[in-house]
Amino acid sequence: MTVPATSPRTHAQLEGEGPLITMIHGIGASTESWAGLVPLLCDRFACLSYDLRGHGQSEVVPGRYQLDAYVDDLAALLDARGISACHLAGHSLGGVIAQAFALKHPARTKSAILVSTAACRTPEEREAILGLARMVEREGVAFIIDRAIERWFTPAFQAAHPEVIARRKARVLETDANSFANAFRIYAESELGGELHRITAPTLIFTGENDVGSSPRIAKAMAERIPGAELEIFPELRHAVLLEAPDLVAERIAAFVTKLES
Repeated sequence: MTVPATSPRTHAQLEGEGPLITMIHGIGASTESWAGLVPLLCDRFACLSYDLRGHGQSEVVPGRYQLDAYVDDLAALLDARGISACHLAGHSLGGVIAQAFALKHPARTKSAILVSTAACRTPEEREAILGLARMVEREGVAFIIDRAIERWFTPAFQAAHPEVIARRKARVLETDANSFANAFRIYAESELGGELHRITAPTLIFTGENDVGSSPRIAKAMAERIPGAELEIFPELRHAVLLEAPDLVAERIAAFVTKLES
């Protein structure tokens, strides 16, 4: 369904019943990112996934915008559905949005589940991702798609599941070019490491052992700054943990939320 009461118009899907988990995807993705997890969770939880502005079936917004726009879009979606508070699960850019939302709306954030995301980057890490963002703005996403696939998926998964790789490439290339460039730039420029100590919601952080951009070092630094945060590193995995290991991610999310709700 598309929620016309929001601006921009936001496509969202709600499945299941129980404690609500709102799922926020990453750059050049859509609600499809969570398709492998929702069937594993919706027997115990209500799963609300949605497309970011300019992604999937949500409205394209022209021009340049900042991280706060994504945070405000999420707040508008929750308002439109009458949701006062929920658990947040965000992957990659979605994890940055979840951090920012938890900081701006602490009373609305029952927990923050930060998946393969970033903060606390070193100057070298920051310059590397900014360089990629500049390349996307200059050359377009097609120029970096093969390099991105290598960063996202393990070689074994690429060989065993070419159909998943092809679908992920297609979704990236279908994304509105300006929306993709905005999303990549915001992910590269955003740095909330200095504010993470203000997050009061229970927080779970995990990433893949071989995720270059959302590395174990980054995840550990984030966990050290967020009071009481839990941390797990998934052996061997890279960035696309939602697509490569949905069973594992769903199991960890379910255990975390169940513990908080019991």
